Amino acid sequence: MARALQDSFHPLTTMVLAMFQNVLAAATALAVVFCTSSSFAAPFIDIRAGVSATAIPEWLPEGVSISCRGDSIGMGDGCTSELTLIRSLTQPGTYEFTSTGSLVVANTSDEVIDGFIGFDIKHSAFNPGGPATGISIDNNLAQAARFRSGVTGPGTGDTHTCSVGFLGDSGYITSPTSCGVSAPDWSYTNAGADLVNFLPGAELVFTWVIEIAASFEFDDQARSEVPAPGSLALVLVGLGGLALRKRRRS
Repeated sequence: MARALQDSFHPLTTMVLAMFQNVLAAATALAVVFCTSSSFAAPFIDIRAGVSATAIPEWLPEGVSISCRGDSIGMGDGCTSELTLIRSLTQPGTYEFTSTGSLVVANTSDEVIDGFIGFDIKHSAFNPGGPATGISIDNNLAQAARFRSGVTGPGTGDTHTCSVGFLGDSGYITSPTSCGVSAPDWSYTNAGADLVNFLPGAELVFTWVIEIAASFEFDDQARSEVPAPGSLALVLVGLGGLALRKRRRS
């Protein structure tokens, strides 16, 4: 009789333990998913943008000089401008930054110049070479974030935008709590101008504008109502324990 009871109890124990393991696995998986959308990493923005213009040697007439103004800095026979917005956030707010830089072509000779001047343009409004994520929040139920970045000027026209969180998702979503741009990289184009009756001392100005803007909104009330991942896992484990206890009694 005891042997029979032992034999019947063994498969029952195995089945109950298997059920309990399934409950634990579900609790762990749900906690991982919940951590993804409501973990404790600080919200952040990480966006870089830039533009550069370099004179093409065969399209650079004699007697012409190149200089840089504004936020542009010299780079050989050309100019470059960069704008970066990288920070972690603990408070809601709006952040807007602009960089304006110019390349100046001047006739430094004593003669009138007629010809053409051309430039190789390299530009990107979002993290050339990566990363693909530009903004991130730590709770998509109680926080929202969006960004816009752009480069405008001769030979350019790159603009990106995305949003994530309780106000809605748009653009390239990299996770439930972050967004950015798919495969960010440089773009390459050309720009130039005809120099017609370009008098001594005359100037021709090329200007580029880089803009980065981001906003973060926090809903503290909604955030306090979202259970922590650990609490959710404990609840599921408790339910699993109750199921095991009930199974043994039956």
